[in-house]
Amino acid sequence: MGARVLQFLLLLLIFALPREAAACGTCAFALSEWFFPPAIPWAILGAISYLLVGFLVPPPLDTPTGAFFNRSSILIVSVSAIIASVAFGPLPFLGLVVVTLRALWLSWKRSRTRKVAIIAVLILVPFAATGVWWTMSRLRQSKADFVLRWPGTGPARSVVLDMVAKNDLAGLRRVVSGPNGFEASQAALKLATLGKPEIDGPIMIEALRTFEGQHFEDYNVTMFNNALNALLRGKPPDGKNKAADWEEYFRNRPLPHGSM
Repeated sequence: MGARVLQFLLLLLIFALPREAAACGTCAFALSEWFFPPAIPWAILGAISYLLVGFLVPPPLDTPTGAFFNRSSILIVSVSAIIASVAFGPLPFLGLVVVTLRALWLSWKRSRTRKVAIIAVLILVPFAATGVWWTMSRLRQSKADFVLRWPGTGPARSVVLDMVAKNDLAGLRRVVSGPNGFEASQAALKLATLGKPEIDGPIMIEALRTFEGQHFEDYNVTMFNNALNALLRGKPPDGKNKAADWEEYFRNRPLPHGSM
């Protein structure tokens, strides 16, 4: 009975979340990816493991853990985790892992059958494999990779600002062509002081062309134009500031002194 009350209160809490909180779900996925990559496979494994144990080898239902594995509880918990993921990303599914492993242990203690052993292997082996994947992913993933994978999220913006502070030239050149206006424009502003016109001018002009086609915010386009103005030490005549105008200006004007 206590577990059912807890589940009901969880649903009420989730439905009472303000709309602004729901926008944090992607940021929560990004933050989890930064600390526990890969976040999405971890979440999927948590959900599948919970359903496997619940339907195939449930623990004793008269235990506190077992209360989460009867048919109605499985439905309530699954729906709650899906709704909660809108605000909390993969965390609700990762929370299911703890309950599921506890339930699997109780099922094994009660009945050490071949069926329980097979389910345990089906759960534990993928978790071990993703643990190796986590290590390899974390070692290979650069800051630019993370930003381009999770554009527009709070964690990605923080990483870009860190790249700006550390003068990460190679990473900023990748981010400037990314899909998010804020991150790309911040990278462009730094490249204006750190980069080379003959290399970064074409990169920034092409990125600006992409933004113009996608109707990005005027603020980001203005910052791009300011960055190009600073990088190329001038601007197209007649106040034109479209990508095509910058391209013609770059092609026809000698590079600033000392840029080579």
